[in-house]
Amino acid sequence: MKAIRYIATIFLLAAGVLHVFFFLQEPRAAGSSAVLVLGIIYLVIGILMFLKTKYSHLLGIIFPLIGLIYGLIAFDPKETTTVILKMRLQ
Repeated sequence: MKAIRYIATIFLLAAGVLHVFFFLQEPRAAGSSAVLVLGIIYLVIGILMFLKTKYSHLLGIIFPLIGLIYGLIAFDPKETTTVILKMRLQ
Protein backbone atom coordinates (compact mmCIF):
# COMPACT_ATOMS: atom_id res chain seq x y z
CA MET A 1 0.00 0.00 0.00
CA LYS A 2 2.91 2.36 0.62
CA ALA A 3 4.09 2.03 -2.97
CA ILE A 4 0.68 3.07 -4.30
CA ARG A 5 0.67 6.13 -2.05
CA TYR A 6 4.14 7.16 -3.22
CA ILE A 7 3.23 6.68 -6.89
CA ALA A 8 0.08 8.76 -6.42
CA THR A 9 2.10 11.45 -4.66
CA ILE A 10 4.67 11.56 -7.46
CA PHE A 11 1.90 11.85 -10.06
CA LEU A 12 0.26 14.66 -8.07
CA LEU A 13 3.54 16.55 -7.79
CA ALA A 14 4.22 16.06 -11.50
CA ALA A 15 0.75 17.34 -12.35
CA GLY A 16 1.37 20.39 -10.18
CA VAL A 17 4.69 21.14 -11.87
CA LEU A 18 3.14 20.73 -15.33
CA HIS A 19 0.22 23.01 -14.48
CA VAL A 20 2.58 25.74 -13.27
CA PHE A 21 4.79 25.21 -16.36
CA PHE A 22 1.79 25.61 -18.69
CA PHE A 23 0.84 28.82 -16.89
CA LEU A 24 4.37 30.17 -17.34
CA GLN A 25 4.26 29.35 -21.06
CA GLU A 26 0.95 31.18 -21.68
CA PRO A 27 0.11 33.43 -18.71
CA ARG A 28 -2.51 35.45 -20.61
CA ALA A 29 -4.38 32.51 -22.13
CA ALA A 30 -8.00 31.89 -21.22
CA GLY A 31 -8.26 29.84 -18.03
CA SER A 32 -4.59 30.16 -17.19
CA SER A 33 -5.26 31.52 -13.71
CA ALA A 34 -7.31 28.40 -12.89
CA VAL A 35 -4.44 26.26 -14.18
CA LEU A 36 -1.99 28.08 -11.92
CA VAL A 37 -4.23 27.76 -8.86
CA LEU A 38 -4.77 24.04 -9.45
CA GLY A 39 -1.04 23.55 -10.00
CA ILE A 40 -0.17 25.21 -6.71
CA ILE A 41 -2.87 23.20 -4.90
CA TYR A 42 -1.53 19.96 -6.42
CA LEU A 43 2.00 20.80 -5.30
CA VAL A 44 0.90 21.60 -1.75
CA ILE A 45 -1.21 18.44 -1.50
CA GLY A 46 1.66 16.38 -2.92
CA ILE A 47 4.02 17.73 -0.26
CA LEU A 48 1.41 17.06 2.43
CA MET A 49 1.04 13.50 1.17
CA PHE A 50 4.79 12.95 1.49
CA LEU A 51 4.58 14.27 5.05
CA LYS A 52 1.59 11.95 5.69
CA THR A 53 -0.67 14.55 7.23
CA LYS A 54 -4.11 13.61 8.51
CA TYR A 55 -6.42 14.42 5.58
CA SER A 56 -3.94 14.71 2.72
CA HIS A 57 -5.10 11.50 1.06
CA LEU A 58 -8.67 12.82 0.90
CA LEU A 59 -7.47 16.12 -0.54
CA GLY A 60 -5.42 14.11 -3.04
CA ILE A 61 -8.66 12.57 -4.28
CA ILE A 62 -10.98 15.59 -4.15
CA PHE A 63 -8.88 18.28 -5.86
CA PRO A 64 -7.80 16.22 -8.88
CA LEU A 65 -11.47 15.33 -9.37
CA ILE A 66 -12.31 19.04 -9.37
CA GLY A 67 -9.63 19.59 -12.02
CA LEU A 68 -10.94 16.65 -14.05
CA ILE A 69 -14.51 17.94 -13.97
CA TYR A 70 -13.35 21.45 -14.92
CA GLY A 71 -11.30 20.02 -17.78
CA LEU A 72 -14.21 17.97 -19.06
CA ILE A 73 -16.54 20.97 -18.96
CA ALA A 74 -13.99 23.19 -20.76
CA PHE A 75 -13.11 20.49 -23.33
CA ASP A 76 -14.12 21.29 -26.88
CA PRO A 77 -14.50 18.08 -28.90
CA LYS A 78 -14.13 20.04 -32.16
CA GLU A 79 -10.62 21.08 -31.11
CA THR A 80 -8.28 18.21 -31.92
CA THR A 81 -4.86 19.70 -31.15
CA THR A 82 -3.38 19.16 -27.71
CA VAL A 83 -1.97 21.83 -25.44
CA ILE A 84 1.59 20.62 -25.98
CA LEU A 85 1.18 20.68 -29.76
CA LYS A 86 -0.22 24.21 -29.56
CA MET A 87 2.82 25.31 -27.54
CA ARG A 88 5.20 23.82 -30.14
CA LEU A 89 3.40 25.49 -33.04
CA GLN A 90 3.81 28.97 -31.59
